Amino acid sequence: MYNQPDYVSLCLMAIMGITAVFWLLLEARHNDRFWKDTTPMPGHARNLLMWIALIEIVAMTFWETQHGRGF
Repeated sequence: MYNQPDYVSLCLMAIMGITAVFWLLLEARHNDRFWKDTTPMPGHARNLLMWIALIEIVAMTFWETQHGRGF
């Protein structure tokens, strides 16, 4: 079983990975290079994903520096 700091780090990394995969899939879906007749990704969706990624990076950085294992 994981101790508490490792478990939190693992969860934060998993959330960052899910966000990154979701973002890449949306970028590919809304790119006319792969499918024809698609519209650009809505600005609010891209902005929301950017804010989520920023919050995740800040949370991960804060957690890792507070527990002595900085990046």
